[in-house]
Amino acid sequence: MPSDPDSSHAVTIRSVIFFVLKILLAGGIVYFLVRQQRDAVLACLKHFNCIYLVPAAVLYFGHMLVCSYRWRALAGVLGVRLSVMEAVSLTMQGYFFSLVMPSAIGGDLVKIGVLSARSAPGTKVEGAFSILMDRIVGMIAMFLLLLAVTAPAIPILLKVEVPGLPLSRGMKWFGIGLIYLCTLSGLGASVAIFFHRLFRKVPFFNWCMDLGDRLTKGMVTRVTDAADVYCSRPKTLLNCIWTSIPLVHILVAAVFWVLVLGCGASGATVLSILAAVTIGNLIGMIPIFPAGIGGRDLVVIVILAAGGMDSGDAKTAQLLYTALMIFANLAAGIFFLLDPGRKGRRHE
Repeated sequence: MPSDPDSSHAVTIRSVIFFVLKILLAGGIVYFLVRQQRDAVLACLKHFNCIYLVPAAVLYFGHMLVCSYRWRALAGVLGVRLSVMEAVSLTMQGYFFSLVMPSAIGGDLVKIGVLSARSAPGTKVEGAFSILMDRIVGMIAMFLLLLAVTAPAIPILLKVEVPGLPLSRGMKWFGIGLIYLCTLSGLGASVAIFFHRLFRKVPFFNWCMDLGDRLTKGMVTRVTDAADVYCSRPKTLLNCIWTSIPLVHILVAAVFWVLVLGCGASGATVLSILAAVTIGNLIGMIPIFPAGIGGRDLVVIVILAAGGMDSGDAKTAQLLYTALMIFANLAAGIFFLLDPGRKGRRHE
């Protein structure tokens, strides 16, 4: 049955409106943070040592390349063969569209669409599932790092103060508990797909999966079969997870640390930076923030200030980090224009 053009048009308008609202929200938060200490931020920017932008950019692009390697390894488990250049190209395109598309998973959708168009018949679902698995593995790594970092950072988190929002000690403990709840829930949801056979033993879930299978012409079975393939390759999964902790998530914190050095700031510790960046990335996953901008900025700044870093320096470092992230994601759009991976693709 053909789709209703008016309905599709309405959905598009709503998506654009929500995207604009998210941009306004993010911009409003950033403006509020800068406006409070505008002179201090401008002074820090004026004295920032720009040479530090070079290693910061190298590290940031480095974590993007690690993500492309991780996805290539996970896709290979399902028999989806990607050249190195194609994996890099599609990963970079994903980063670009995650920034510019009015959707929390816009980049993944574009990767799925492009990869499906290039995949041989019978492998389209596997290619899409490899992208989902890559996202799951990345989240598992982040949640594990959060569990390791949050406990020792509790004394810092109990000192957090949000401008214009009085926080009691009880509210701060509630926030810490919420971080643990989100982390443990995220871990549970991320690994649930590997235990689909246990869900099959529950009649209701088994009926739902059978119904989904009929409606999608066997797609549910193909997805669960793909999950079984990954379960049969635990070494690859664990290697991707353990590699992602230092070379993706900790590497992003290292980018921030380099920017802090460029500001000549003092008071920041390895623990406060790691906690601020990791918890900030968790908050950045909330879909009301475009590419995490706004929510991540606020969280990182208040945690660093609670850890002993000057608030003006913290705001400057975070603004520079956000600017670097936007630049890197926009620069990744070059791969959309050139798309060298297309030339290396072969159906096998």
